[in-house]
Parts: sequence; C-alpha cells; structure tokens
Amino acid sequence: MSSRRARNLTATAVAAVSFVFASAIPAHAAPDWQTYKANSDWKCGDDKPHKVSRDLIFQTCIVKGERKAQAVLVVSNRSTKDVVLPMARVHSNGLYGTGVENEVQCGGMFGGSYTLHGGQARACFAPTVPVHCADIVAYGKLWANSAGVDETYNVVARPGC
Repeated sequence: MSSRRARNLTATAVAAVSFVFASAIPAHAAPDWQTYKANSDWKCGDDKPHKVSRDLIFQTCIVKGERKAQAVLVVSNRSTKDVVLPMARVHSNGLYGTGVENEVQCGGMFGGSYTLHGGQARACFAPTVPVHCADIVAYGKLWANSAGVDETYNVVARPGC
C-alpha cells in the first residue's frame, strides 16, 4: 500500500471517529457555571443577598426571545473572599414543567462544587425552549459554603409574542 493511500485511509478513519463522537454530544451541554453578559432580552428579579454573606448576591432571570425563553440563575460575589457553591438549581414551571425533577442543576451530585472567586459573577443557564404568549415565572435556589440553601425572589416575564 502506498504511503499516500495510507494517509488517505488514516484521515478518513479519523474523520469517521470524530463524526461518531461529535454526534454523541447532546444538543445543549449540561448546565454549568458560565460567564454571561445580560442585555435588554433579560428580565431579572430583584437582587437578593444570600444568607451566607450580604456580599453574595443572586437573582433569577428569564432571557426572552421571539417565542422562546430560558431561565437563568445569576450569582455575584462582591467580596474579596472565595465562596464555594456546592449546588444551584433554576426552574420555571411555565418553561420546564412541574416538579423537582425538572429543575436544572449546576454543580452538586456528580458535578462537584464550584468556587466563585471574589469579584466574579457567573450564571447557571437552563435550556432555551419554545413558549406561548403567557407570563412565565422562574425561581432559583443556591447552596453556598456550609450555610445551606437560600431561594431567590421570583421573576415574571412575558416573552415576545
């Protein structure tokens, strides 16, 4: 076999294997803490200091689009000290159905804890889903350090119809 043909076969095999693995990745990645940039499509509830510290601020937001929306839990560490976030959940009955099994979770269980460094802000994004013309309510829960869970104020939004 010529070296040219061997290279072609190798390239084809690598492409096929890459396609198989790329196809196995879900349409939206598992939720995790991400940086974010809010804009006019974001409708957020009031800031709430977490019971672990008045410098750990969190809120629930709904990102509205044309006939689609997603719930987001935003957390800001306004102190100079790190905060460990063992777990967070964000949910909207209007977007994802009822019940704790439909809450989107960041960290916890097998996801592990996330360290939010002083001065950082991060968001936990739930999936974007199609919506009808209706008011949508979203809420979030945040575990921090060893203080346990605290809940955000609800946010209400009406996506574009």
